[in-house]
This record gives sequence, structure tokens and C-alpha cells, in this order.
Amino acid sequence: MQITFVQRAQRICQSKLSSPDRHKHRILKLFVIFGFLLPAISNCAQQKSNAFIEYKRVGGFANYDDHLTIDNEGNATISRKTHTCEITLETEQMNLINTAFDEAAFQTLDRAYLPTQKGGDLTEYTISYQGQTVYTMDSAVPDQLWPIIETLNQVVETCENT
Repeated sequence: MQITFVQRAQRICQSKLSSPDRHKHRILKLFVIFGFLLPAISNCAQQKSNAFIEYKRVGGFANYDDHLTIDNEGNATISRKTHTCEITLETEQMNLINTAFDEAAFQTLDRAYLPTQKGGDLTEYTISYQGQTVYTMDSAVPDQLWPIIETLNQVVETCENT
């Protein structure tokens, strides 16, 4: 049924419409687009709701490809180039991580810190915490963000290829 509906919308789009019909068509087109996107967006939001912290480290001389997700209970999933680990962080580790975010005033940081000159071997960092995401690259990381990066890197490094 959806294919037929989409095909019909495409035919309407291709035909010459009077001005009032064009407005109706635009509204119809928006409903079609949002009808397909809304389930995907809501599903994405549900998947993200369990994540307390998400951290990605990509590129650099070491050619990193690391992804860390930590939920509210301290359950962490670490994905590296060749393997994945699941661990539970101790309360002390969670407190250390929370302190790093608090001391950095993470919620007040800009959304992106980019270098003035791009380089081929720069490491990229994406950090999400309590609904705020910050993206940065080597040579542009603000000082208050380094303790967070170092703390999260320590968690990632616990997942060694065995």
C-alpha cells in the first residue's frame, strides 16, 4: 500500500497543478516524508535513551576506530576495529567520569571545536553526555575537554584484543 501511495504522490508531483493544488501537494508530500521518517526517528531516540555517555575516537596516526557507550548503571560496550567488549564500570570509575564532565562544565561547551587547518592524521572525537554532543579534533580540543577524553580513553583501552 505504501508503494502505491508513494507512486501516486510522485505522479501528482510530476503533473502540472494549479496553485491551490500545489499547496495541497506540498502538504501531502510532507506527510509522506514524515510518515516514513517518524518511525525511524522515534526508533533512534529509543535506542539512544539507554546511553548515558557515547564516545567515538576515529583516525589519527594510530587509525583509531573506537566507540564507547556507557549506560546509567555503568554497563559499558566498547567497540574497536577488530573486537567488542562489554564491561561494568566500578562506582569509583563512574564517579570519576561524572566529575570530569562536571568540572568541564560540559553542558556549556560549544557543539564543535575544529582546527583552523585540517590535517590527515588528526584524531576526531565525538562525545555525547546528557543530550549534549561535542565534536572536536586534535589541535582544537579545548583544555577543559582533555580530562574527559583521557578518562574515556582509559575505559576504551581496557578492551584489548586477546
